[in-house]
Amino acid sequence: PDGTLPAPGISFSGQRDVAGNFNSLGFGTANNLPQSRKVDVYQQQDTFSSSLGNHFVKVGFDLRQQQVNNFFLPNFLTVNRFRGGAGGGTVASGGTLCPNCRFFTAAGNPRGGNALAFENLLLGRPDRVNFARGNPRILTKQNDYFFFVQDDYRVRSNLTLNLGLRYEYSSTPFNPIIEKVNAREADPATAIFDTAFPLAFRTAQKLKTDKNNFAPRVGFAYSPNIKFLGDRFSNGRTVLRAGFGIAYDPSFFNIVLNTVTAAPYAASGVFTQVPGTPGALNFPFVPSTTAQLNITPGTKGGDPRLFNQTRVDPGFYSPYTMQFNVGIQQELFKDTVLEVRYVGSRIIGQYQTVNGNPDVRFLNNAATYLGLNRGAFSNGNVAPTLPAGTPVDNGTGRIDPNFGNVRVRNNGARATYDGLQMRFDTRISDVVFNANYTFSKTIDNASEIFGTFGGGQGVAASQNPFDTSAGERGLSAFHQKHNFTANFVYELPFFKDQKGLVGKALGGFQFNGIIFLGSGRPYTPLQLFSNVDPRFEGTFTNGVLRPFDGNATAPNGTIAFGYGAACLALFGGPACDTAVPGNFIVYNTLQPGSPGVVVANAQAAQQAARLVYNDAGLVAIGFLPGYDDAEAFRYFKKYFGNVGRNTFIGDNSYRVNLSVVKSTRITERMEIEFRAEATNIFNRRNFGVPDAITEDASFGNFVGSFQNPGFNSGDARAVRLGVRFLF
Repeated sequence: PDGTLPAPGISFSGQRDVAGNFNSLGFGTANNLPQSRKVDVYQQQDTFSSSLGNHFVKVGFDLRQQQVNNFFLPNFLTVNRFRGGAGGGTVASGGTLCPNCRFFTAAGNPRGGNALAFENLLLGRPDRVNFARGNPRILTKQNDYFFFVQDDYRVRSNLTLNLGLRYEYSSTPFNPIIEKVNAREADPATAIFDTAFPLAFRTAQKLKTDKNNFAPRVGFAYSPNIKFLGDRFSNGRTVLRAGFGIAYDPSFFNIVLNTVTAAPYAASGVFTQVPGTPGALNFPFVPSTTAQLNITPGTKGGDPRLFNQTRVDPGFYSPYTMQFNVGIQQELFKDTVLEVRYVGSRIIGQYQTVNGNPDVRFLNNAATYLGLNRGAFSNGNVAPTLPAGTPVDNGTGRIDPNFGNVRVRNNGARATYDGLQMRFDTRISDVVFNANYTFSKTIDNASEIFGTFGGGQGVAASQNPFDTSAGERGLSAFHQKHNFTANFVYELPFFKDQKGLVGKALGGFQFNGIIFLGSGRPYTPLQLFSNVDPRFEGTFTNGVLRPFDGNATAPNGTIAFGYGAACLALFGGPACDTAVPGNFIVYNTLQPGSPGVVVANAQAAQQAARLVYNDAGLVAIGFLPGYDDAEAFRYFKKYFGNVGRNTFIGDNSYRVNLSVVKSTRITERMEIEFRAEATNIFNRRNFGVPDAITEDASFGNFVGSFQNPGFNSGDARAVRLGVRFLF
């Protein structure tokens, strides 16, 4: 209310200051807070319908205006990290920075040397400052216009055609924001970027509006009257149905939010320094002027193109789905219906996140190490080799060196769905029963524009930034091969009229049950610390490399790590006491408590383990000094792992829910209802998708949680009791 802002975020790194994991201590405001969203929707709609002979016609419209008030800009309060030990600077008994400061040992003696993280906090000396400069309040709007006409034409008494056409037009919510940013940068008094840079560098181009979203619908329902096939195919007991339709999906506001938190809408960056050295920044520091913004490392004096950017593809359009189905529905006997149908869909232009300006330096160096052409892993793109000491900016090594990190949202994803769907409904006396079964397959090359850090869309970006389609095509995050549900409602036939005390006590009981049986969901093993483009992935996503395939007949949960990855970079542990360079260590995470097993070489590891950790990317982020220590990379001679996307399946799911309801009428208009519900009444542990992070294969002295569903909390029985008064 008073206009003040919360405190910046504080985190710690490096040497521990106190017993326990001091590095996990953090306070202040998280980098994505504060945030809020208010959406006002104004809607007008109407439908007109009329019967015209054998035609039943409907015409309608739906007009909506959404006004959105967002408050969101990660790091605009800054997040400051204070480091202890090596890289954290030094302290002394007094000095020019803090002449009155004195630090002491536990014995009470003055101390100097490497600063502790908490000492740097007291001195206001961060080693890293994450910041963003811009307006966190984002005002935009979107207008949606929908018009449709539908004709249900009864050709004959047993044949009806469904013919329709829908038109959709949605304005893009990006353009009002782009207009404001362009106006801001055109005025030197309000521009946040240095006006010495051309206006084209500091502004964005408006997007074209998708105006061709016509969505036809066509279908039919036919009830054959084929008497020689018997009573089931006559007298209206069988209906054949088929249909085809197109539907569109407008962009959603989270895409907008992610776009406007980067250049040219805002400027986000990182200052990394050795605390206490000349010119180092002191806490608190927020670049509030263009001059301060221009000292952002790697930007060549504040070039807007070298700040992180999130763009929307200039040809951005509304994805559309083509859906088709054909089926047969039949009355088997009184109050009993069976339906079988095929349902398919093809989704065109799903939203996808891609690396729009890859850094190819590490791919080039890896290819050179193997004696290959420098562009062997980078689609022929080669970055120039810079002389030692050359200043490195955010565009160095990138395909377009004039730009830094560029994350692009486009329409690059495609999906297919094919399913056999069956439904059975019956009513026998006081029991209503329904069962549904689906046998299906869903394939795509991206299921979500954002990463979920687990499940079928663990990371948003593709493993290979030059192969975002075929290389990512696999089972969808939404794929579930088998899905069966059944439910029943049983009203006890006794004392339904609830007359008298006995009737009220024994009448009004109802039993309900639901059964869920489903196949496991797909997932991809994730390599958290294996990168292709460390600056991009460290900013916008997680590590993207996938492991190598080992022996398909090896036990599930087995994964091998080269000596360098296991002992120099990630784990250590007892296996590293006997292993030597060139050895591999195999962990079986389905055997909790066991240590890793040393095998002689990569070939032995490939035979002993289901997966082999891809250590190529550890060099890119400095976890390994060079490719000599990346044993798996040297053996497979590939930078990108060959494990397919979503080729692993999590645990199946089985659940039974039951409920008992007792309704007691008090008067004609009042009743009281008691309800007892139990979900997962048999208390089956449904573990779902296991830990997909390969680096969790070891906790040092024993194997870890990777691919071990036992580390998940699972599903537990829950019982609820309730009472309602109805009047």
